[in-house]
Amino acid sequence: MFLFLFSQFAFYFSLLVVLFWPGYFLTRTLNAKFGFFTKLEETVLSVGFSIFVSNSLMLILGALQISLTRWSLLLTIGFFSLLCFLLEKIFFRKKPNYPGTDSLIFSKKQILLTCLILGLAIFFRTLYLKDSILPSATDLGHHMYWTNLIVQKGEIPNYQQKNILTSGATYAISEPQNISDFIIGEHLIFAAVALISGLSVISYFPALVLFILNIFSLLAIFILTLRLFEKNKEKVTIAIFTLFLLGPLFAITPPQAKFISGGVIGNIVGNLLLPLALYFFLRAVREKNKVLLVLALVSTMNLFYTHHLTAFLFTLSLLLSILLVLIFNFKNALALLKTWSKMLFSLPVLGSLLLILSFAFTVYTPTYITNQAIKNVVGAPKKIEHTGLTLTQFKDALGEPRLALAIVGILILGYLLIKKTRSQKTNFTYEQLPFQLFILAGWIGIITIISLFPQLIKIGIPSARVANYGTYPFSIAASFCLVALFFQTNKHEKHQLLIKAPLFFYTLSLTVAYLLTAGFFDNVANLTQTTAPKVINQTFNASQFLASKLAPGDQVESDHIYIKADAWTKVFLMQDYNFPLYRANLERYENGIDRNEKCTLNMLSNPSAPDSQKCFTDLNVNFVMVSSKNDAVQFQKNSAFWQIYANDEINIYLRK
Repeated sequence: MFLFLFSQFAFYFSLLVVLFWPGYFLTRTLNAKFGFFTKLEETVLSVGFSIFVSNSLMLILGALQISLTRWSLLLTIGFFSLLCFLLEKIFFRKKPNYPGTDSLIFSKKQILLTCLILGLAIFFRTLYLKDSILPSATDLGHHMYWTNLIVQKGEIPNYQQKNILTSGATYAISEPQNISDFIIGEHLIFAAVALISGLSVISYFPALVLFILNIFSLLAIFILTLRLFEKNKEKVTIAIFTLFLLGPLFAITPPQAKFISGGVIGNIVGNLLLPLALYFFLRAVREKNKVLLVLALVSTMNLFYTHHLTAFLFTLSLLLSILLVLIFNFKNALALLKTWSKMLFSLPVLGSLLLILSFAFTVYTPTYITNQAIKNVVGAPKKIEHTGLTLTQFKDALGEPRLALAIVGILILGYLLIKKTRSQKTNFTYEQLPFQLFILAGWIGIITIISLFPQLIKIGIPSARVANYGTYPFSIAASFCLVALFFQTNKHEKHQLLIKAPLFFYTLSLTVAYLLTAGFFDNVANLTQTTAPKVINQTFNASQFLASKLAPGDQVESDHIYIKADAWTKVFLMQDYNFPLYRANLERYENGIDRNEKCTLNMLSNPSAPDSQKCFTDLNVNFVMVSSKNDAVQFQKNSAFWQIYANDEINIYLRK
């Protein structure tokens, strides 16, 4: 009992140290100096800044060749937090009254409603995760291999793997080759939690960390929506509707709780960091503030060191937003560029850019740059899942009600954008530019283009993954639609119904019923898609047994098709990212793109064939791990193999 309580204390203490304290003290210091943020914004930004600070400090320790251990992390993060605390208390005692911050005030009813919606969001995610907290997902297993490598070696990993080489009729295992599918920021925070808490990565904690980050991503969208519609008197209502669409509704469909259990770390963390980066850029441009622009650049750096797909989408969205601003304000484009140039070429901004570049070249350069992964992204889509979604698939990824309302919202926003920019042609005022509309337009536009028509801009990235990023901006547009349809604020009345009662109540009731029915239907459909913990444990037990029997030089062939949680075998073995070799889904071999070798397929599908026997010999595959219910029979009948392990799900065979 004592050990259990201690492990729980250690886990939550590590979360505070890694994911809250450094960012909290940094945000408090910034707020004490400039007064930028409300209390809610302070709390949400603390998590985003903590990821940045924790990752940066770990990379600096790695560059200095200081081992990453519990005490080196505690001392480094603790020193940074203490330094920020002393700066706040000694130099910045009085918080300035920054204009605009006082306008973000909630009534008691709005606070209660927000807490209720957030509570329901947590409840439904917990309902789903309670049966899938035991790690089993393929993506999470891949990520935890690198996390465990950091924990075991105490150093920044070199992202490499061994592959099967084919030369005529001869097969061989290559030397380690660079890979670009992983970004260091996806693993450092998990390694830090594991090191400080002492917990194994093969436990509940990775999913819980993703759960917490997902909840804070909802709050990140909440504060971004408040700032997007800061000049709208219904900004709080729009933000609450957005939280409702993203929280209790569609809580299970990607990229939310289903992605948590699936371990899609990049999307989960990216959906937190991307809105925060947009938040800072929006405020920096709208308020013409150099310090906020510095924070925007820091947030962008945070993205590029955490997930390159999210960073890529963010960059394209921002560029499209800027382009739209210049197009819709063509006559005043020169004045806009001059205003932005003054901010960009200021000493604080140039200094921060110099520090970021120095960090990238002297401390740690992201592997997708050093491994030239950009060449694999920019160009014609090369994989089946990169060629674009159908409208039905796009609708399923976003949720039908959300997409339907968002389309109406986009039309309304488009009308407002045209109306406001027309007025700017005769009476240009920088402060009245609707930057929030351009930000939303660029964000939605890029996600839609890459999801449906990636060939137009020659982007070779997974369209389905990109579509999942659309849930956030489309929810904001859908929420604006709801408020625009049912509420209209004017100077004389606090709330004036656009749709008059009693039609208002009937329409609103039908809309809410539609949202609830569709949202919870998706949730229920996903609740059944979990693997029983007993089955997962069988894989873990077999992997643990196999780890005790391997000799140096032995290769293992496993199966991804029928063995559940097979990706976690590599975390038990810890010999190479591509160890054990595995039979992938059959379409990977058939499309002629993903799998150029057939050894991993033939060795399990037809082990007696001459070509399979040559694969076994050339690759030195001495152990085979297969499903006891599918492929075990052909190995039992094969005199070249001995059965050395069996449970209800898995058999392991040794080649004679």
